[in-house]
Amino acid sequence: MRAEIRRIQHRLSITTVYVTHDQTEAMSLSDRIVVMNKGKIEQIGLPFDIYNYPQNKFVADFIGSINFIEGKVKKVSGSLVIIEIFGKQFTINYQERKLEPEDKVLVITRPESVKIKQEEKADFFGLVSTATYLGPTVEYEVDVNEGVKISIIDYSPKQANIYREGEKVGIILSPEHLYILPEEAD
Repeated sequence: MRAEIRRIQHRLSITTVYVTHDQTEAMSLSDRIVVMNKGKIEQIGLPFDIYNYPQNKFVADFIGSINFIEGKVKKVSGSLVIIEIFGKQFTINYQERKLEPEDKVLVITRPESVKIKQEEKADFFGLVSTATYLGPTVEYEVDVNEGVKISIIDYSPKQANIYREGEKVGIILSPEHLYILPEEAD
């Protein structure tokens, strides 16, 4: 039905206001999305920007699955910020607001951007708390640090590297998929 509505919009060249709580529907039907919370506009933008660059915690959490990770600013050099997460440093491009060393920030990354490996050169390690095999994907939750869980979606599972609950695994974060939320953590 979504595809048919989109075809009609394009064929008739009409503007449509479509109200939905279904994030997939909103992403697939929209040229622009308005995310509202209790009658207040939280963010307006392209589906890509809403998904990848949410302006606050509500939008990040509302549009798709997300990992919220607390980090600490170690160094700022122009638009490059070095953030420490679980003892490992990551360089992130960030221009939204001025940050200072020792500032606490909330870093986000989508589960599909996190890699799970069983190797020594991981960014940090954790224990698999849940592993859900879904055919083309495996969804994991990994306990990494004092109750902090990281969600991971592995899109290329092979039987040899499907990790079991309780197994120690390495987590690899990709700096280009880390984003500092512009607003202070709630």
